[in-house]
Amino acid sequence: METTNSPVHSNKLVKNHFRNQALTFDLKNTPIDYFKLEKDLFNHEADNFTVSVEKVNFGTDRYLEVDKHLEPFDYTGKDTTVFNFQTGRGKSSNFYDLIEKYVEGGYYVIVCSPFQKLVEKDYTALKARLSENNVFNYLLLNNDENLTENDFRPIVSKKVQVMTINCLLQNPGKNIQDQALVKRNYLKHIKQYLTDLDKKVVLFFDELHDSIEHFKNEFLRNLFSWKDLIHKCFVSSATYNFASIPVIQYLSVLTDCKIKIYEADRQQIAPLANLHLHITSVPYGSKYLSPLNYIKTCVDQYKKQGRKINILTGHKTLITELLNTKNDDGLAVEIRALSPNILTGETNNSFSTHSHNIGTAFKTGIDLREKNSVLIVVLPAVKGDNKASYGIFTDGASALIQAISRVRNGGDIHIFMYEPPVIIDIENHKNSISPILINDKASVLPYTCNAVLDKLIEAEDFKGKRAVEGDSLLDQIRQVAPEIGLSAYTINNYLLDNSTLHAVNKYPSIGKFLSPYVLWAAINNQFGNAQLRSITYQTRHYREIRLNEKHKVAGLMALLDADKMAHLKKLSYSDGLKALPKCLEASVVKEKNSEGIRAEVYFINQIYHGSKLCSISTFGTYYSNRNLYFQTLHFIKTGSTAEIEKDEYIRTCVANAANSNGKGELLELLGLYKQLAEVKNRFIEFVRSQLIQHSGEFLLHKDYDQQLPDDLYHQSKELMASLKSIDQVLARCFNFYQTKTTPTKKSIAMILEMFTNITGTQKSYNGEKGKYYLVNEPVSNDSFLKGINFLV
Repeated sequence: METTNSPVHSNKLVKNHFRNQALTFDLKNTPIDYFKLEKDLFNHEADNFTVSVEKVNFGTDRYLEVDKHLEPFDYTGKDTTVFNFQTGRGKSSNFYDLIEKYVEGGYYVIVCSPFQKLVEKDYTALKARLSENNVFNYLLLNNDENLTENDFRPIVSKKVQVMTINCLLQNPGKNIQDQALVKRNYLKHIKQYLTDLDKKVVLFFDELHDSIEHFKNEFLRNLFSWKDLIHKCFVSSATYNFASIPVIQYLSVLTDCKIKIYEADRQQIAPLANLHLHITSVPYGSKYLSPLNYIKTCVDQYKKQGRKINILTGHKTLITELLNTKNDDGLAVEIRALSPNILTGETNNSFSTHSHNIGTAFKTGIDLREKNSVLIVVLPAVKGDNKASYGIFTDGASALIQAISRVRNGGDIHIFMYEPPVIIDIENHKNSISPILINDKASVLPYTCNAVLDKLIEAEDFKGKRAVEGDSLLDQIRQVAPEIGLSAYTINNYLLDNSTLHAVNKYPSIGKFLSPYVLWAAINNQFGNAQLRSITYQTRHYREIRLNEKHKVAGLMALLDADKMAHLKKLSYSDGLKALPKCLEASVVKEKNSEGIRAEVYFINQIYHGSKLCSISTFGTYYSNRNLYFQTLHFIKTGSTAEIEKDEYIRTCVANAANSNGKGELLELLGLYKQLAEVKNRFIEFVRSQLIQHSGEFLLHKDYDQQLPDDLYHQSKELMASLKSIDQVLARCFNFYQTKTTPTKKSIAMILEMFTNITGTQKSYNGEKGKYYLVNEPVSNDSFLKGINFLV
């Protein structure tokens, strides 16, 4: 038993194990790789596409100017014009300029975006340029299927219609049926309006990379139904990929299969953001936040500087856990203190430059233009080929590029990621990447985006997978779009449905595992808006501790800081016992770093149980240590080091229940202890009925339990089982009711004796030597720990 009144301890720190260091690196000036829309990619066996590709030279100019850089630009020619330029070149602004020009020229304009949030963005921008009278947002449609032509006329007569690509394709998505019907009627009235006035349409598709999945065979007829009304299509993206080819083909069917591509090699454009990689050797996620602890330091630093912080994560589950008010993890507390604007697919919030933002829904289409922008990207800790584990980064490298490119005018970008399981092109990076990241890692070949497409096509036996005549859906499509050869649909379907998934699952250069590409791209200066400034590598650092046998409680207390103890003190005993191992699991200690500066170091604690070194969770599985956890929690809550015995705990719970109003989360447990109070009273009355008074003493036969009433026995047996199930403190910390067979009356009586003053003193009576126990008065033992409530 510990008798000290303060947490004095003499733990023996056996060993520290940690690596939390800045890594050295050398940057390489490798030409930035991107997917080039080469002419030969667009024609298969029987296709009829006319394709031209023009390389654009921006010189020293940062932003695209159509009339300057694309001179002479053909505004009147019927074609599908494709912009293949990096982010930050002003593609969206040029789209808005072009829309104004075409409206002034008497054309009708339809703007298609992949997401509703981007529809809102485009609508707001165009409304400011052209006035609300000239622009309609399809999201403002009244979902009334009885809308008449008179209702639609003022809507469709507006010169610019802003909608999602799903709307144009008549893909209802998750919309309910009546909404789909309204949108079909909306499009029907647009077509009728255009036909009546003999007007032609200019279509704009921005952020095409996020629209690929919508172009399914079953919706192509709806797209091709616009053929006679379209004058020109504009398509834009910074990150085209294999699946972009068939989409551009399908759009070009609307413009007589003429495709005009403008593309420029990628460059780093000043001012560059500072890119910081934070690599951890420990997988993390919503259920284990500890390896992400350095985010707290970043947030605290930038918050003090008055800078707005934007946190983009791969999964909504991580956001949910960070914002969970019941999560007392330091990182979660810090994030909640920001009161961030939440942006996910389930929220209707718009991105705000005036607040902190957190979410999964701004890896594209949102620009951070402030000079001191802060973007924190938390990549999923991908450990296998499970597509779902990539979250919003399912498209691999292209999704990563889009996310990082949100910062447009300098600032700081922090990427937190699990260490790369492989290294791209180790041989040529031995002098560029710290050995600690390379050691024991396999090297994989670097591939350009276009080379990967060639390998994918080669790997697929398309000769054995030709689309066949008689496919009813393809026959219907080919009736409206005979320009595309039958065999092309087979290749296109593969490119649309499987090529990106196959590439990301196979090639780290395209994003397999995510982190290999990020490391390679950062070292090789592949990000047009940012340059690598630091790499921090965090291994699983831990320390081995041997508790002082005489002061174990105080030894555990020494592993807790004031904030953790204050938190534990507020919890119930039940919740506190659940939280204690997590609080003990890690410590933040101030240690001198390599530069001699005292800095916070994060340790995972490991404790010896005898000669065996255990994690905190394993240490707590031993019975003696489970009781130790209880004693430690009791000290935190009361300041008492007196060891609590099982009988004291149970009697105190009975007293607590008697004085409770029966409310709160522990209502079921309160009810059980109130039942135990009733059983206690019945048992005491039974014991009194069995007492023999002899020579001024009360005696009780050792086999008195055989007279225990059957109903009291059964009631007690069921109650003990319920208590063991519900009261985890009792079951885990006091080894209560550990029986593998049906309890006997004797075993039940032995438990209930805690409520009596039956002693172990043996007495003789009526010729039976030592067959009786001495029972002290009063028979009932009503003692309990005053001032303590185990049930709150």
